[in-house]
Amino acid sequence: MTVHKLAPDSSAHLNAVRALAAAAVVVGHVRGLFFVEFGNSSSHSAVVYLIYAISGLGHQAVIVFFVLSGYFVAGSAIRRLPTWSWRHYLGNRVTRLYLVLLPALVLTALLDQVSMRMPLGPQYFNYPIPHFNAQPIAAAISIRTFLANALFLQIIAAPTFGSNLPLWSLANEFWYYLMFPLAVLAVYPGAVVRRGLCAFLALLMAVGLPGEVIAYFPIWLLGASLSILPLPNLGLKALAIARIVGAGLFLGVLLLSRAGRLPDVAGDYCVAVTFSLFMVGLICVPSGPDVRVGRAYSALAAVFAGFSYSLYATHMPMLLLARSAWTGAAAQPTLLNAAMALGLGAGVVLCAFLFSLVTEARTDAVRNSLFRAIGVTSR
Repeated sequence: MTVHKLAPDSSAHLNAVRALAAAAVVVGHVRGLFFVEFGNSSSHSAVVYLIYAISGLGHQAVIVFFVLSGYFVAGSAIRRLPTWSWRHYLGNRVTRLYLVLLPALVLTALLDQVSMRMPLGPQYFNYPIPHFNAQPIAAAISIRTFLANALFLQIIAAPTFGSNLPLWSLANEFWYYLMFPLAVLAVYPGAVVRRGLCAFLALLMAVGLPGEVIAYFPIWLLGASLSILPLPNLGLKALAIARIVGAGLFLGVLLLSRAGRLPDVAGDYCVAVTFSLFMVGLICVPSGPDVRVGRAYSALAAVFAGFSYSLYATHMPMLLLARSAWTGAAAQPTLLNAAMALGLGAGVVLCAFLFSLVTEARTDAVRNSLFRAIGVTSR
């Protein structure tokens, strides 16, 4: 299996997608916490309808993250198969995950303690939040739940910790990171005993993990397949057409999914498939001159993608703190309220960026230190 190399413009586009997906999750939670439902809106204009439709794509954004994760992580794993090292692979993955997750869990614990003492804290922590969670958040604040989340057992042996409801997807990611190389090594040429052990462990996880975790593994594998897909060399015009058609299909399915026209899991698979088709256009290499994106676009995409994980892992406790402190009723979608929500969102993004400077931005340095400590050559 050969993993193709990502062109500079393709890398910039995928960075932009990661940033937009993280933003979609944040926007969805801002709207859900601070604004009335569309049915209770004072205006049902086409503009308001479109805003509500766009701001409700947080779940679909997570599906996009699964496809991207499969593409990048599986591609990295397959590239190293000839000289496979579990210490190297797990060192990479553990550093990437824990450097953000553990501080995010601590931050969640601290912010939740403050939020519960705010005017609306009891309302949001002692009762389920409509369209967010079925159980009170206060019931998920314990040392046991903290440790379960730190071991990626949320939604498996415990709920997500405190107000950090988005952490459910990290459990999926972690177990996919283990299942994929085990399955590949089970069929990759090598010692029979090793292959048998890998097959046994992969099967054990497939049987032992909850159905809701396994249900999304094929979506992750769809992204993984893109990393080894032979890519055609397209002319600039054909490449532009492929990207436009892929984007159109993807956006169409997003709108159908948001409108409730697609069943839940089937809709998620439709989102994954159409996004993958769009992504093929993004990663195809032009047969003519290299396509060069603007430096500003490339730089901005890299910056925002660089702290997308931090934003995903920290935004909900910050938003719930703000909502617990604000005693106003759910807002109507007016221009002023939208501007205030935009300011709140920008503040959360800034805080996540500052958080990332001492966590996510230090991933390479911490990883290299870990590799030196365990005697693994960085490569």
